[in-house]
Amino acid sequence: GNHGRLQDSLCLFREMVEESGVRPDQITFLKMISTCCHVGDVDEGVRFFRSMTEDYGIQPQQEHYACVVDLFGRAGRLEEAYETVKSMPFPPDAGVWGTLLGACRLHKNIELAKVASRRLMDLDPRNSGYYVLMSNAHANAGEWGGVTEVRSLMKERGVQKIPATSWIEINKITHSFVSGDGDHPEFSQ
Repeated sequence: GNHGRLQDSLCLFREMVEESGVRPDQITFLKMISTCCHVGDVDEGVRFFRSMTEDYGIQPQQEHYACVVDLFGRAGRLEEAYETVKSMPFPPDAGVWGTLLGACRLHKNIELAKVASRRLMDLDPRNSGYYVLMSNAHANAGEWGGVTEVRSLMKERGVQKIPATSWIEINKITHSFVSGDGDHPEFSQ
């Protein structure tokens, strides 16, 4: 399933259920929906999602909903992705909202991205990653004023982007540095 081999996964699923009599669980369904997502088969993914409750009485959890949001989002079906979020029987977590925001960035839907980012920031207003995602959504859509707006909001709220750390081994000595770090002795090189 991880390598996009949907037909192989479908055959194994049918064999497991029909021939072996093994009952699929939450993880099996998550894997099948994820496989459908990665090969772009939205209809099959939705069938698996519905089958969980209709055929097996398994209640989808946050990760199943996030996967379905990703399924619709990758296909550019953002309204269906958002409807999935709104239909959840419990409050969506950051994984669900973050998945929707990522899809909005990809497909340049700034209005829906704003909805998702507000919800993310409500969940954790100090998480710089949410601001960066929204800023990237604006940048991807060519809305540079929006990028500036998000950065101003970060500054106003005292949220700082945590710089990425990189490591390199030189002459059997491991050195670490962060972006823009001018303190390392070999910075000028």
